[in-house]
Amino acid sequence: MVRPMSDAAVETASLVNRMITESRRRLENHPVNVKRRAEGKLPANSLWPWSPGKRPRMETFESMYGVKGAVISAVDLIKGLAVYAGMDVISVEGATGLYDTNYEGKADACLEALKSHDFVYVHVEAPDEAGTTGTSTSKSSASRTSTGGWFSASSKALIKRKSGRWWPFCPTIPRRSHSASTRATPFPWPCAGPA
Repeated sequence: MVRPMSDAAVETASLVNRMITESRRRLENHPVNVKRRAEGKLPANSLWPWSPGKRPRMETFESMYGVKGAVISAVDLIKGLAVYAGMDVISVEGATGLYDTNYEGKADACLEALKSHDFVYVHVEAPDEAGTTGTSTSKSSASRTSTGGWFSASSKALIKRKSGRWWPFCPTIPRRSHSASTRATPFPWPCAGPA
């Protein structure tokens, strides 16, 4: 349960603890859980608030560097950081954050965004998600799929496009997978530069 760290937090901690306790009772027979049990799935049985904090104070990317940016990602953390950095968050239909994401849609959205932004950060989560399985095979497969899907769509468009803007593609930088059973291997980090 939540422990207050100061006298000012006692009431908030009490409310959060009451919500956690009450959520168990309310979720027990919730229609979603009734359906999940009927399908042989585990039910949601409690609400647990995670990682409380306060909004950081930070300058926008544009005020610091004089360039306007956008982000394309299916990952809430990346989108949240973009919001705090004053960048536009662009949603792409079919962007899942998994190996089956809409790579072509991300490429198209990036090219469209470059008409009104100085740079676009496109986040591809598939290799990192595959790494959570703990097998280098799935991570390698996701890496090949993501770079293949991304570049088959975007490189053709880049060849046709004449622009003096940089267009970086930044996948997860080389590091170990979430499981220690796989070893760190290099991952491509290509960039397209000014025409």
